[in-house]
Amino acid sequence: MIAPPRPPADALALPGHARDRRGLIAGLGALALLPGCALVSALGSARGPSAAYDLGPDRPMPRAPAPLGEELVIGLPAAAGALATDRILVRPDPRSVQYIADARWTEAAPQLMQTFLLRAFEETRGWAHVARSSYGGPPDHLLVGELVELGVAIAPDGAAQAEVALGVQLLSRGGARRLGARRFAETVPLADLEAPGVVAALNTAAGALAVALAGWAIATAQAGAAP
Repeated sequence: MIAPPRPPADALALPGHARDRRGLIAGLGALALLPGCALVSALGSARGPSAAYDLGPDRPMPRAPAPLGEELVIGLPAAAGALATDRILVRPDPRSVQYIADARWTEAAPQLMQTFLLRAFEETRGWAHVARSSYGGPPDHLLVGELVELGVAIAPDGAAQAEVALGVQLLSRGGARRLGARRFAETVPLADLEAPGVVAALNTAAGALAVALAGWAIATAQAGAAP
């Protein structure tokens, strides 16, 4: 039996088609008729092996004024299925999910964010150890949460922005006591959807989020330790 011809790699991916979710964004329908349509030009056909990108703190983190505990454990954030991948996510509209061609994260997005936060919180010097799991007994503090966004959102007018959002809880006594909870979100406008620029914007947004999150966590841990 002869297999039907495969659609061209730069064809528009329709929501719900699993094969296209592994493919590319190339048209986004009516967005091509609106200002900002050049934003989709970088999402054309695959040209070879995917480049791998990482996230890393790009600015100084706030320093704790005094030691806050021996150990901080940063749990693996929960994430919806569309984010539980090493692909760089793009939302052409609130109901559709696509991924940038020829670009991947060095690890799945939840693990990537966990590693990013480990690096950021090590710089605060508030804890002797910052780890993914406890070395022994219950940690002094536990940071858990959900990765809500790590990708690109495209508005109806074609404007695109990098978005990072994370909801967190800070717990003490190995999780026995909740000290506080908060949602953090940052955005950075994008001029185009070329992978290096998208990653740079996401890194900038993640850096700003990490500064706000670390400052909040330090203040919350201090308040929780007060008699």
